[in-house]
Amino acid sequence: MPSLRSFSFFIFLFVLVSGGWTPASHASQELSLQEQITELSRFEERTTGSKGARAAAAFIKEQFVAAGITPKTYTFPIPVRTITGANLQVGEKTIPLDTLRYNAITPEATNGTLSGPLYYVGSGNWSDIKTMHIENAIIVLDADSGQNWQHLASLGVKAVIYLNKFRSPSKYLFEEKEELTPIQLPCFWMEEQEIKQVFKKFNFEKPGLIASTANLTAEVHWQEIVSETIYGLIPGTDPELKNEILILDAFYDSSGFVAKRAPGADEASSIATLLQTAKRLKTNPPAKSVLLVASSGHNEALAGVRDIIWSINSKSKHLRKQKKELKSGIKEAKKQLTTLTQISWPLIPDGERDALISLAIGDYLKLSVDSISRELNTLRLQKDDSPETNELIQELSKSRLLFRRIGWRNSFHDLGDGEGKLFQEAIPASIEILKKRIAELKTHNQCLKSAYAFRNLLRDYEIAAFVSLHLSSHGNGLGAFHQGFLYTLKERVNRTGIFSVIADLLDATANTSSSSTPYVNTLRPSRLRSWSSWFLDHPPLGGEVASLAGMLGISLVSTGDARALWGTPWDTVENIDWDKLENQAILVGDMVTAMAGTAKLQAGRLPRDGFSTVTGRANLLLQGELFAEYPAAKTILLAYQGSQKHYAAVDSSGTFRIKGIADKKHALDKLIIEGYRFDENTGQVLWAIDKKTTGKQNYRIKMRRRDMKTDLVMFSCKETTIFGLLEPRNFNYLTKIQLLDGRRDAPPAHYWYSRIDTRTSTMASIYTEPGTWLKATLSDNVLTRKMILTNGTEDNSMGFGYPVDQYSSINNTVYRAASDIWTVLSPRIKNLESHGIFDNKISQLEERGLIALTQAKNSLLEHDYKAFSSAASEAMALANRVYVQVEKTQKDVLLGVLFYIALFVPFAFCMERFLFNYANIYKRIVAFCGILFLLITIIYNVHPAFQLAYSPTVVILAFFILGLSLMVSLIIFFRFEEEMILLQRRASHKRPAEISHWKAFTAAFFLGVSNLRRRRIRTMLTCLTLIILTFTIMSFTTVKSGERQSKLFFQESSPYQGLLLKRVDWKSLPVEAVGNLVDGFQDTKG
Repeated sequence: MPSLRSFSFFIFLFVLVSGGWTPASHASQELSLQEQITELSRFEERTTGSKGARAAAAFIKEQFVAAGITPKTYTFPIPVRTITGANLQVGEKTIPLDTLRYNAITPEATNGTLSGPLYYVGSGNWSDIKTMHIENAIIVLDADSGQNWQHLASLGVKAVIYLNKFRSPSKYLFEEKEELTPIQLPCFWMEEQEIKQVFKKFNFEKPGLIASTANLTAEVHWQEIVSETIYGLIPGTDPELKNEILILDAFYDSSGFVAKRAPGADEASSIATLLQTAKRLKTNPPAKSVLLVASSGHNEALAGVRDIIWSINSKSKHLRKQKKELKSGIKEAKKQLTTLTQISWPLIPDGERDALISLAIGDYLKLSVDSISRELNTLRLQKDDSPETNELIQELSKSRLLFRRIGWRNSFHDLGDGEGKLFQEAIPASIEILKKRIAELKTHNQCLKSAYAFRNLLRDYEIAAFVSLHLSSHGNGLGAFHQGFLYTLKERVNRTGIFSVIADLLDATANTSSSSTPYVNTLRPSRLRSWSSWFLDHPPLGGEVASLAGMLGISLVSTGDARALWGTPWDTVENIDWDKLENQAILVGDMVTAMAGTAKLQAGRLPRDGFSTVTGRANLLLQGELFAEYPAAKTILLAYQGSQKHYAAVDSSGTFRIKGIADKKHALDKLIIEGYRFDENTGQVLWAIDKKTTGKQNYRIKMRRRDMKTDLVMFSCKETTIFGLLEPRNFNYLTKIQLLDGRRDAPPAHYWYSRIDTRTSTMASIYTEPGTWLKATLSDNVLTRKMILTNGTEDNSMGFGYPVDQYSSINNTVYRAASDIWTVLSPRIKNLESHGIFDNKISQLEERGLIALTQAKNSLLEHDYKAFSSAASEAMALANRVYVQVEKTQKDVLLGVLFYIALFVPFAFCMERFLFNYANIYKRIVAFCGILFLLITIIYNVHPAFQLAYSPTVVILAFFILGLSLMVSLIIFFRFEEEMILLQRRASHKRPAEISHWKAFTAAFFLGVSNLRRRRIRTMLTCLTLIILTFTIMSFTTVKSGERQSKLFFQESSPYQGLLLKRVDWKSLPVEAVGNLVDGFQDTKG
C-alpha cells in the first residue's frame, strides 16, 4: 500500500506540474458542450507543444473514459518554438512581455540583452517618428499600424512592442504582420492598460520618448517535441457492417499569434462537438464501427492528420526500413556510449574498443576542427601582424593539427601529451552527444510504434469515410467539402461523382434533422456559386488530406464565418454564440449517426491516391572538407507547397521527413524547402542551405513519385537583411537577385537567400560565409538592374561590398542603393562627356537625381523620415532611368563601331579592286587585309567608343571571330547545297538549263567591282554623290523621343474624388506602394 500511495502521489504531482490538473469531478462525469469548451479554454494557450495542449489531451482522455471509450495515444514528433520568457527593464521596473509569433521561422530571441532608448511612435507613420533618432531603439507601436513595422525595421530599430488599442478585435490585425523572411527583429505584445500602469506619467496619445534607456531580453528557441493525437474506437453492432469504419476527426489544439494569450474558446467547437457526438454514439451504438480522433498540430498545416494518414497510407517496406534503422541506431549508440563510459586509464591496446571510440568521438572532433578553422580564417583575414595575433594563430593551428591527428588514429593507447589532453576532453562531450542521440532515437521509435498500433487497428477494417470537423459558432450554416485550402488542386481533378452518394445522404439527413442550422450541399457543383465562395477565410481541412490519400474524405465546416477571433487573445467563451453552436452540434451528430448507420457511403470508386512523402538528408559542409558528411542535426526546415507551410526537424543522423505532400498529378506547386539552424541561446542563424551545391532540383522538389528523396548541403553562414525591394517606378517586386563576393567580384562559393518570389514581402535575408564582402544586384526582370548594392566610394566607384560580419542588416537600403548607383554612374557619365558624347536627357536626370540624393542625406541627418524616404525613392528611380540610358548609349556607340567595321570589309575589297586590281590571289588577300587593318587602326585612334570599352581589342577580335565563323558556315552550307544538286542531277540524268540565280548575282557583282578601276572618274563621282545625299538626309531628319499624358473622360461626373490605380494586367498594386503614391501626390489639390 505505501508504494501504491507513493506512485499515486507522484502521478498527481506530474499532472499538476504539467498543467494538466482538472477538478476531480470532470474525470468521472460527462460534461455539456458549454462546460467542455469552458474547460478547454481556461488555459493560457493550447498551441501545439504548450502546457495547455498537454492538459487538453488529458481532459479529452478523461471525457473518452467517462463516455465508456478506451482512449489510445498516437504520438509524432514536430518542431515548435519554445518560449522561456521575455522581459523589458526600465530602471528598476521589470515588465513581462508576451512574444508575438509573426515570423514564419525565426525564433525571435534577442541575442542577449538589447539596450536602447524606448520610444512610443503611435501608428509608425513618417510624421509620428519625425525628429526621433530611432536607430538602435526599442519601439512601442500601435497594433493597428498595418505594415509600418517594415519601415521602422529598415531604419534600424532593435525590437518592436505592439500596443493594443484596437477596439474591433480581429485576427487580421495579426495576419497582416506575418512575415516569411527570417528577419532578426523580435516583436512583442502588450495591452494598453498594462503599459499605462507601468508608465503612468507618459501619455500614450502622442508619440515621444518614454525612457532614455531600456533593456529587453527574450529567450526563444526551436525544439522538437512529441505531440499527441487521441483516438478511441466504438465497435459497430451490425454483423455485416461492423468491419466498415467511419473515422471522425476534430482538432483539439489552437492557433496562437501571441504567446500565452490564445484561450481558443470558439476554436474548441470542433473537439467539443466530437465529444458530444461520441457520447451520443456510445448511447446508441452505430451499425458501422466509428473511430474518434482528436488530432493536434492543426496550425502546423494539419500535422496530426497528415501523420495518421501517413501511417495508414505508407508502404509496409518503408515502415520496416525505418524501424530497422531506428533499432540499429539505438544499438550502435548504446554500444559506443558503454565503451566511452567504461574507459579506464591508462589505455591498453584493444582494436575493437578503439574502433568504437573512433566512431563515438568522430562528430565532436570534426566540429572542433571546423570551429578552429573558421577562427583561423577570421584572424588571417584581419591582416593583423601583432605578436599576440601571430601567437594565437600558431596555437590554434597546433590544436587543429592535434584534433586531426586524433581523428586519423586507429589506436588510442599511445597518444602523446597534447593528443592525450584533447582526447580526454573529447570523451565527456561525446558522452553527452550520445545520450541525447539515444534519447532522440528512442522517442522516434516510440512514435513509430504508436503509428504501427494505429495502422494495425485499421488493418481489419475497410475505411468507409473520413469525416473532419471544422466548426465555429458564428456561421450561417453547415457545409460538406471534399477539398480545402491546404492543397491547390489542378482544375482537371474532378471528384464530383465519387461523393454523390454521401452527398445525397447528408442532404436527406439535414432535411429530417431537428436542428435549425441550414445545410448547404456543397459536394455537388453549382453553376451559381463555387465551393470556395462559402469561405470568408481559407482554412486547411482534414477531409482534403484523406481525399488526397485515396479515401472518401469530407470536412463538415461552418460556412459564412471568417473565424476572426481564432488565435487571438479575444477568443473567449463570452464571444461564443451558444445557441448556434448547440444547434450545429445536433446537426453534426445526426449526420455522423446517419453515416455510421446502414446507409451506403461510397459510389463504387475512390479518389486517386496522391499522398506523397519527402525523405531527405541534410549534412553540414565543414571548413576545408570536400564533401558534406557531418549530420546537420537540429536544423529546422520550412517547406512550402503553395501558400501552406510544413515544418520538419533534422535528427541526429541527418535525416528528415515531410509527410502529406500532393504529387504533381494533383498539384502544380513544387515543394520549396528553406532550412536554417538557429543558435539556441541567441536565435542567430548558424547554418543555411547551400543553394549552389545543393542544386535547385533538391530544394525545389517536383513531386514525381509518392516517395521522393532529396539531399541538402548546409554551410556555416552570416545573415544580412535588405529592405525596400519594391521598384519605385512601377511598384514591381525585385525578385531577380545576383550576389557577388566583393573580394573577387564573382559569385560567392556558398550562399543562400530567403524566398523573394512570393510577391508578398519587400525584404530578403541573404546568407554568405563569414568574412564575405557582399555585393548584390536586384531587378524585377532579367534585362536590367534596378537596385545595386556595392558600398562604393569616390575612390572606388565599384565598391568593395558590405562586410557581412559587420552588417547583419543593410539599413536604409533604398538610400544606400541610390547612393551606390549614382557612385557607379557619375564616373561613367563623365567618361562619356570627356569623349564628346553628350546627352541632355542624361544630364537633366543626373542633376535631379543628385539633388534628391543630397536631400535624402540631409533629411536623414535631421530625422525627417518622410522627406528622406521620398527623396531616396526619387533618387533611386532617377538612377534607374539614367543607368538604362547610359547603358543604352554605350551599347549604341559600340554597335555603331561594329557597324563601321562590318562596312570596312566590302569597302576594303572594293578599294583593292579600285587601287590595285591584282590578278594574283595572294596579292589580293594581302592588299585587302592591309587596307582593312589600316581602316581599323584609323577608327581605333579616332572613335571614342574604343576608349569607352573596357577591352577594345577584344571587340575587334570578337568581330573577326564572328565573321570567320559565318564565312566557314556559309562555305559548308553552299558546299552541301552543291553536292545535293549534283546527286539530283545524277539521279535524273539531267543537265541544268541555265545558271543559278546566286551564281549570276556573284558573277555580276565581281564584274561590276572589276570595272571600278576602268571607270575611275565615274566611280569617284558616284561615291561623292552618295556621300552628299547621305549627309543631306541626316541633316534634315531628326528623331525625338518624348512622353505625352492623355485623358479619356468616361462621363461628366465622377462617383468619388480620387484615382483608381491598377497594373496593366489589372492586378492590384502592393500595399507598400500606398505610401509612395501618397508622397508623390502630396502637393496635388482637389
